[in-house]
Amino acid sequence: MKKILKKKKIVASVLALVVIAGTAGSYAIYKAQTSTAANTFTKGKLKTQIEEEFEGEVSPGAVIKKTPRVVNVGQTNAFVRVRVTATPDIINYSSNVVEDKIQLFSGKWSENNFTEENDKTGYKTILGKDADVLYGEPDEGEEKVGWIYSDGYYYYNKPIKRQEETEKVFSAVKIGTDVKYSFDVTVYQESVSASRYDTDKTYDLRTIKSEFSGVDK
Repeated sequence: MKKILKKKKIVASVLALVVIAGTAGSYAIYKAQTSTAANTFTKGKLKTQIEEEFEGEVSPGAVIKKTPRVVNVGQTNAFVRVRVTATPDIINYSSNVVEDKIQLFSGKWSENNFTEENDKTGYKTILGKDADVLYGEPDEGEEKVGWIYSDGYYYYNKPIKRQEETEKVFSAVKIGTDVKYSFDVTVYQESVSASRYDTDKTYDLRTIKSEFSGVDK
């Protein structure tokens, strides 16, 4: 008997970079975005991409506006996950200030002024790697919607409808006052179909990861 292979699809894209280049007093911003890469064993109904606002003068001690989020531009609902990395690895995931590292914050921008979110909202202010907590910005719905960290990825706990987007993964890059070398912050996203799930509900991490594991195998 022939095995029937279930056609699944994963799409991915990368958004980069926040880069400090040069010596003290001489800095430049570099930005680039790769095209979306998808496998080819099923029709292209699933398509997600990263979008963001990026503003600010890159220098030690500065707070740069960087607001990555995943947008569903395809024809089917999707679960998404992102991986955030820095090269070299100088992200500080704690609230302790480390002057030669950077921190990734959630919060609000008013023109050029940034205000960190308050942890009392139930969301973590600083992007970290804690389990069973939500990262991102508070939403107005009854169910808390945001990003949950697990095994190197941040999983969005709600399917994204067509033509809709996630909450921001973070909103600002805070650069330590003693950062003297080039670095980049890269956001990589992957998505799988969530066509059989209710887009008005949030889902537990195990359920979402099971959809990705079915593709990864």
